[in-house]
This record gives sequence, C-alpha cells and structure tokens, in this order.
Amino acid sequence: MPSMKNILMVIVVVAMLSNLVLGNKFTVGSPGGGWGISTDIQTWAAANTFHPGDTLTFQHASTHNVLEVTKVAHDSCQLNSPLETHTDENTSIELTTPGKRYFICGTPGHCTQGMKLEIDTVSLASSPADSPSQHHKQRPIEAPSEATSSSLPPFSPAGSPLGPSSIAWGRNKGRIGWIIVGIGLLFLGMM
Repeated sequence: MPSMKNILMVIVVVAMLSNLVLGNKFTVGSPGGGWGISTDIQTWAAANTFHPGDTLTFQHASTHNVLEVTKVAHDSCQLNSPLETHTDENTSIELTTPGKRYFICGTPGHCTQGMKLEIDTVSLASSPADSPSQHHKQRPIEAPSEATSSSLPPFSPAGSPLGPSSIAWGRNKGRIGWIIVGIGLLFLGMM
C-alpha cells in the first residue's frame, strides 16, 4: 500500500506538470487598451507570443463585435463571410492549434481604422522559449475590468529582477500550481 508521502509526491508532480500544459490568458490590447479603434492592436499582437492552449479575450463596447475571418477578408476588411461571429462584449477564444488566425471588427469602417488582428500561434516545440530575447514576448496579460493604472497587472520585462523563468512560466498558470506544491511540501515536512 502506498505511503502518504508517496501519494503527496504524486500530487505535487501532477500539479507541476499541469502548469506546463495549461495556456495563458491574453486580453486583446491590454494593458491600456482593448478591442477598440484607439488601441494599436497590431503592436500589441507583435509584443506577445501565442501557443496552443492560450486564450484570447476580446473586451469591448457593444458597438463592436469580433469576426473570425480568412486572411483575404482580414487584409481587405471584408465583412460579408466571417468564419465565426461573436457579439458578446467579453469574447474568449481558445487557440487550439499552431497557425495563423484572423479577426476583425464587423462594424462598418472599424476594420479599415485598425480593428483587425492577426494571431500566429506557434507550437511550444518550435518556440525558442529559453531565448532571453523572446521572453518579453511571453508575458500574459490578466484581464483587468478597466484599463486604469490601479487595475493594471504587474509585468516583468526582460532583464527585470524577476528574471526570464518567471515570465516563461506565466502569471496565470503558475499560481495555483505553486500553491499546491507548497501545501504538498508542507504535508511532507509534517511526516
């Protein structure tokens, strides 16, 4: 019969491994913006690296929506044949496979004013995750309710005291796992 120590070690290992497969959550345009005309969405996308399992959240006013479209429709802002249409003001879309996906706002004139997004989801195997130059692109942004200085999440740019490993783990997926690890180690210490 397995000992309590062995069972707890299995729980700790499973918790740690689960952190490697859970994705990050990105709020499109944050911090300081969202899915809107005033946000530089292309610069936001270029500053992040996306992997399968990550989730994009589009937070926007009721005057906007999110259309998933083909590359041709994205490049020419064609609204007539979307692959998917999302009209709620807090749309979450999971990135499930590597490859490019395209999103535009379906409100006439908004796409031509910059409300379009090209996402390149790269596999973890092909991403240079341990390259220091890439770590600044791996900071997930927690979804603030409003983009104010008091509600913005902290982040760790490359070269900060937190170091690259903090960024590579990702803020959202590491917290729960480390809490479970701490509890597991606490129980191990009691035995």
